[in-house]
Amino acid sequence: MVPIAPPTLCRLPSVASTTCRSVDQAGGKPPPNRPSIIWVACLNRSYSDTGIFAEARTLLMAAWRKNTSSAYGAAWQKRVSWCKQQQINPISAPLSAVLYFLTREFNAGKAYRSINVYRSAISMAHPTIDSLRVGEHPMVCQLMEGIFSKRPPLPRYTETWKVHQVNSYLEGLGDNAELSLKQLSGKQVVVLVLTSADRGSEFAAHDLRFRRFYPKGVCFTLPHLTKESCIGNPAKTSFHASLPSNTKLCPIECLREYEKRTGAFRPNASDANVSNKLFVSCICPHRPMSSSTLVG
Repeated sequence: MVPIAPPTLCRLPSVASTTCRSVDQAGGKPPPNRPSIIWVACLNRSYSDTGIFAEARTLLMAAWRKNTSSAYGAAWQKRVSWCKQQQINPISAPLSAVLYFLTREFNAGKAYRSINVYRSAISMAHPTIDSLRVGEHPMVCQLMEGIFSKRPPLPRYTETWKVHQVNSYLEGLGDNAELSLKQLSGKQVVVLVLTSADRGSEFAAHDLRFRRFYPKGVCFTLPHLTKESCIGNPAKTSFHASLPSNTKLCPIECLREYEKRTGAFRPNASDANVSNKLFVSCICPHRPMSSSTLVG
């Protein structure tokens, strides 16, 4: 790839007159030592600049899922910090500056997927260039194709489980009642994983308020939208079949023992308004486990 020359500087003092109004609109101020140009606020401003009224902007912002918004926000903040070092205005940068930043991330060893997150975050919050979103500009698309060719994405997973070995290990642990809470927690995760095709984030969202036992298994209805949720699809449910022929591998038997063990440090089961996540930490204060902890 041909190196891209550093872009013409756009001095940061101009940011003061064009900066996005961030959390100050809600009565607060950004934390100290943190870039004041927040991705969500810049996105909201880009909607406002096109004449979209406030109520519609609220609904447009609601379309972004929490994890996506967090990922884009983190990518945008890194770019803002880089722009500050280069004395470039992050919300009115020329195309050359965008290309330079993406190339810099490539040269730093970032994967195609990571650089694509930067592109998307910039594209949504940055003003259009040549009447096109930044991420759809031909030069940006060509650069991303070059990155893809130079560093093709690798498979996310390079190894798989041998299920029969996992089952043999779980059976060798003994009865559920004899396991430590840590062993039981790990076993509970594995037997649920083996009986469904849910994502790690969906396992982490399992909530006892939305758990129903049936003669042939247990069903969890997820309490919020998932990554794959879309218009027209009902709330996702996760069904795990029982295995009465082998109680040591039965996810229902394991679940009943796990609920019994963790009941002492859970919220009041009668309070339907309080989150009661299935998986909680074995260590005080027994907070709900994150998806990264479950699949780690």
